[in-house]
Amino acid sequence: MATTTAETGSGSSNGRPYLFLTLVRHGETVENKTGILQGQTDTFLSDKGIEQAQLAGSKLCDEHFSHVFSSDLKRARKTAEEIVEKSNFSSLIKIVEDSRLQERCYGVAEGSSLQKFNEMAANNSMKTSAFTPKGGETLAEVKKRATEFLNSIIHEIGSSHINGSSISPAQNDDNCVSSQIMNGLESSEHEMHEEQSHLANVLIVSHGGVIRQLLYYFVDDLASEFPSGFNRKVRFVSPNTGLSRFKIIMNEQTKLPEFVKCICLHNTEHLVKAE
Repeated sequence: MATTTAETGSGSSNGRPYLFLTLVRHGETVENKTGILQGQTDTFLSDKGIEQAQLAGSKLCDEHFSHVFSSDLKRARKTAEEIVEKSNFSSLIKIVEDSRLQERCYGVAEGSSLQKFNEMAANNSMKTSAFTPKGGETLAEVKKRATEFLNSIIHEIGSSHINGSSISPAQNDDNCVSSQIMNGLESSEHEMHEEQSHLANVLIVSHGGVIRQLLYYFVDDLASEFPSGFNRKVRFVSPNTGLSRFKIIMNEQTKLPEFVKCICLHNTEHLVKAE
């Protein structure tokens, strides 16, 4: 179990390599609005979902992303495209799709209502949180593939940096992190300008279930620092286009995450215009 604190000050990299990670859940779909379990069913963004994605893009327009990854499901890919299109620095960057970022598979429950899913769990004498429908993935399986994906890209970024190769043609250390992040939830100026050890600025667009399992990984398996009061919020599913941002400090030997500092979690201030 990781120690989660906001007072240790461990978020300072002290010369260790680090990267910034932004996690975004896809925009709203009709199924989201009507309470239907989508899972890996390849649904589309609603008109509102497209607007949400565009607003998220406007919010992140001054981020100079070096890498952009997306689930290969349409609702996530479209959200990533809208965000990148709004970028002042990364509009030409390639969006890399990966099936490991897909939502949890709900098996026979996909396409069912949330109420029906709850009834299925009750009929099996199980809590909803512990229930896996026939043909579906367990939460542990979702966490495993999501963390394997994240660790693989962090390891690749770290190894590329050590070997002296360019990690992405989109990177420019002078502009990699905007001076204003998430309406005042930014890191200190000192942290934002540790240029030599700053390796990348990564955007991942995925799904509520996957993002929640990545948060569990940060809190339960790694040393981490979250602002006071955020512990309960980690357990909730991100709202559509909720923005979460982290500073990830890397172990120099393993090139894997060693410490995670949360800058903001499930931020939706950009959606005020959509209400």
